[in-house]
Amino acid sequence: MEEVRMTVTTGGPVHGGYVLARPEGMGVLFVRWALPGEVVSVRLVGRKREYAFAVAVEVLSPSPRRVDPPCEVFGECGGCQLQHADYPYQLEMHDFFPNTHHVEVLAVLTIRA
Repeated sequence: MEEVRMTVTTGGPVHGGYVLARPEGMGVLFVRWALPGEVVSVRLVGRKREYAFAVAVEVLSPSPRRVDPPCEVFGECGGCQLQHADYPYQLEMHDFFPNTHHVEVLAVLTIRA
């Protein structure tokens, strides 16, 4: 895949530490290492028919909730996806999503019943 870069404004958070963007002429773009409401320069890292994945390579207009990640290997090991957000905002974003484990268990129990 050839290297494609673009500038996007991010929307709401989605599971896995991504935020959504909807660049003109493209479907949904899942952006890693950005926060909602930021303007970022991104590099595409994967593309499907109706969506694509990108990583933020430069933050052009940061969120007021953005902080320097406390972990020196943030972005490399994959263990923490939201350390670039202040802690209260991390909690808000975690609360935004239902507990997917419980949803999966309920789905299995419903199918077995």
